[in-house]
Amino acid sequence: MAKTVGLLLAGWVACYGLNWFLAEFIEIVYVDYLNLIGIAIVLAVGLNVINGLTGQFSLGHAGFMAIGAFVAGLVSIQLTYGEMSSGPLEFAGLGTFLLSLLLAGLAAAVLGVVVGAPALRLKGDYLAIATLGFAEITRILLTAQDSLGGPTGIKRIPKMPLLPGTGDWDGGTSVFWIFLAVFTIVLFSARLQRSTYGRALIAIRENELAAETMGVRAARMKVMAFVYGAFFAGIAGGLYAHYQHSVRPDDFTSIRSIEVVVMLVLGGLGSITGAILGAVAVTLVPQLLRPLEEQLQVNGLSMVVYALLLILMMIFRPQGIFWAAGAFFETAAADSAGGAQVTALLATENLTIRFGGLTAVDGFNLAIEPGDLFGLIGPNGAGKTTVFNMITGVYLPTEGSVHFDGMLVNGLQPAQVAALGVSRTFQNIRLFDELSVLENAMTGAHQHAKINLFDSLLRTGRHYREEQRQRDRAYGLLTFMGLEDRAGLPARQLPYGHRRKLEIARALATEPKLICLDEPAAGMNTGEKAELSALIRNIRDELKITVLLIEHDMKLMMGICEKIQVLDYGKTIALGTPQEIQNNPKVIEAYLGGE
Repeated sequence: MAKTVGLLLAGWVACYGLNWFLAEFIEIVYVDYLNLIGIAIVLAVGLNVINGLTGQFSLGHAGFMAIGAFVAGLVSIQLTYGEMSSGPLEFAGLGTFLLSLLLAGLAAAVLGVVVGAPALRLKGDYLAIATLGFAEITRILLTAQDSLGGPTGIKRIPKMPLLPGTGDWDGGTSVFWIFLAVFTIVLFSARLQRSTYGRALIAIRENELAAETMGVRAARMKVMAFVYGAFFAGIAGGLYAHYQHSVRPDDFTSIRSIEVVVMLVLGGLGSITGAILGAVAVTLVPQLLRPLEEQLQVNGLSMVVYALLLILMMIFRPQGIFWAAGAFFETAAADSAGGAQVTALLATENLTIRFGGLTAVDGFNLAIEPGDLFGLIGPNGAGKTTVFNMITGVYLPTEGSVHFDGMLVNGLQPAQVAALGVSRTFQNIRLFDELSVLENAMTGAHQHAKINLFDSLLRTGRHYREEQRQRDRAYGLLTFMGLEDRAGLPARQLPYGHRRKLEIARALATEPKLICLDEPAAGMNTGEKAELSALIRNIRDELKITVLLIEHDMKLMMGICEKIQVLDYGKTIALGTPQEIQNNPKVIEAYLGGE
C-alpha cells in the first residue's frame, strides 16, 4: 500500500514536470496532440482488459465515454456556475473536478454492469454487435435530450484546475491531469495483469471451459473486466469534456469505438505497452493525413487507412506491430445446494443424458469411496467423457442425480463444482498457452485466493502474501510432477508429455478431494506411461486424493486401478476388480466383438 502511494506521488511529480516543460518549450499545437494521445491511452488500456486480457470483443467503448463526458460536464457546470448559461469559461475547483471525474467513472461502471451482465453471455461477433448497438443507442438517446442541448450538446464546461506555478496557461494543466490519469490506469492495469485476477482473465481468454473447471467464475470475472474498462472509459470521457469545454453526442460515434479497437490490434491484444503505442499511432494518423485530405479533397481518408491496416495486420502479423516491444517492456517492469446424505464421496444415480434423439448415457450408477483409485473404461463413444462432463457441471443431466461429498450438485456450474472439491483434466489438453508453466499451476489456486480486486490493484500486504502462497503451492506441485526446471517457460513450449503433466498439476492446485483424469496417457510412449502410472499412485497415496480415471491403455488401467466400471453404448456392462473385468465375457465382447 505504501509503495502504491509512493508511486502515485512519483507520477504526480513526473506529470508536474511534464507540465512545466511543455509550458516553457513546446508549441501549443503539439500540446493539443499530446492531450488527445493521453485520452486515447486511457481508453485503449481500459479496453485492453476486456478485449485483450479476457478475450471478449466489445465495440461499445464510445458509449461509456459519452456517458462519462456528459456526467462530468453537467456536474462541473452545476457546481461551478450553478446553471448552464453563456459567459466566459472558468477553471473548475479541484474538488469539483475530481468529483466530476469520479461520478463520470462510476456512472459508466454502473452502465457497464447493466450492459455487461446480459451481453457477455454472447460471444464473438454477437457480442461485438450487441455492444456496438449499445453505443449507438446511447448516442441517439443523448441527441434526443433537449435538456442536454440535443445535437449541439452542452457547452461552457469549466477548464481543468490550474496548478501552482502554471499561471493561467491551461494547456499544460490539461496535460498534467490527463497524464496523471494515464499513469494511474497503466499502473493499475499492469498490476491487474500480474495478479491472481489477471491470470484468471487470461485463463478465460485461452480456454473458458478449462478455467471454469479450475474454479474461475468466468461470468463474474468477465463482468468485472467489463466494468473496469467502462469505469476508465467514463474517466476518459470526463477528461475529454473538460479539455474540449463542450461535448456533443456526435463526438462519440461508432467510429471512435472502432478507433480504440484498432489501437489494440496495432499494439497487440493483451499488451499494455502495445496499447499505448497503438494509441499514439492512431491519434497521430489523422493529423498527418489532414494535409493530404485537403489536397485530394477527400474526407475520411484516415478510416480507409485504418481498414487497410486491420486487414494487413490480420493477414501478416495478428499479434500486432508493437507486440514484441510491449512484451519486452512489460516483462522488465513486472514485479516479482443441500441434498441427500450419501456415504460415498461421489455417487451417481440413474444418470441419463440425451442429445436430441441420442441417449449418450443411460441409467448410469456409480459409487466411489474416499481413497479409491477407480477406473472407467469402454470402447470409443461409450459415453465416458460425457459422464465426466455431467459430474463436473459441464453438462446438465436429463435425468438422475450426482452427489458429491453428500451434496446434490445437479445444476451447479463447473466453477461451483470445483469449489466443492472436484477437479479434472481433459481428453484434449486445455492449457493456458500464453501463461508460463508456473502461472498455469497458480491459476488452479485462484478459487482459494483470500484477497479482493483492490488488494491486487493497490498491492497490499495481503496481495503479496497470497501471491507467495500460490507460488509456493504451484512450485511444490510442479516439483511433484517433475516440472520444476521448466517453471518459467511459456506453456506452449512444453513437449507433449510434459503438457499432460502440467494439466494434472494445475488440477491438483485446486486442492481437490477428487480428481478426474480423462485419458492422461494418450499420446505418451511406454516410458512416459510408466512414469505417469507412478504419479497417479502417488496422487492417491501421498496427496490423499481420490482418483477417477478414464484411459484406453488397458495395461495401465489393470496395473493401477483397484475397481473398474465398464461402459458400452452409455450403459454399465461390468463392475469389479481388474481380474474380474479381464475375464468378463460382456467386456470381451464389447472390445473384441462376438465369435
